[in-house]
Amino acid sequence: MDMMSLRRRIMGAEKTLLPREYQQVEYLESTGTQWIKTDIESRFSVTVESDIMFTASQDSYTFAFLDGEFRVGANGWWNNRIQIGYASTYKSSGANTFPLNIKYKYKSVIEDKNQEAYLDDELKSTFYMKRNTNTLTGKHFGIFARCNNDTEASLFSKAKMYSLKVSDAGVLLGNFVPCYRKSDQKPGMYDLVSGEFYTNAGSREFIVGSDV
Repeated sequence: MDMMSLRRRIMGAEKTLLPREYQQVEYLESTGTQWIKTDIESRFSVTVESDIMFTASQDSYTFAFLDGEFRVGANGWWNNRIQIGYASTYKSSGANTFPLNIKYKYKSVIEDKNQEAYLDDELKSTFYMKRNTNTLTGKHFGIFARCNNDTEASLFSKAKMYSLKVSDAGVLLGNFVPCYRKSDQKPGMYDLVSGEFYTNAGSREFIVGSDV
């Protein structure tokens, strides 16, 4: 095998992230009724990194949970502003406004009482929230919406998600890849960390981008 063929084989292997039963796609799109319930349990510290494009401005989250009156949310978009939520309130990015239908590199860092939100590596919003005595009750994070319980969600996003990584104190909790299952064309997110394939827990169906 010549060097060029070997290089192509290596590059192809690096590009293949998923098991052969799944086809990676450019993005997974929610139109406002779809969401995914993850197995990542609710916690007070989490870092969310995502390549994402919001297609509509509405009160929404794309990675969040609700535990009674306590909530942690990231990647929200409302009135053309980024929105981050913590405890019983949330904060938008104030006077900073951002166009829709543009792909952004988003990062939200929540460390107990502090939260920062970045777009394309630039700090856009930050706030401090004194946490009360809430104790987490085993709720889980939702993707494209705030997970209220095992079967219900709220504050749905209209967005295209190209990638999603979730970590805590440097430990990777989830690395979600948009894809579809080849056997039945079912769209969803494949988690490279757990090896689980997550599908829509809401109504209608996700839209998928082009094959990667």
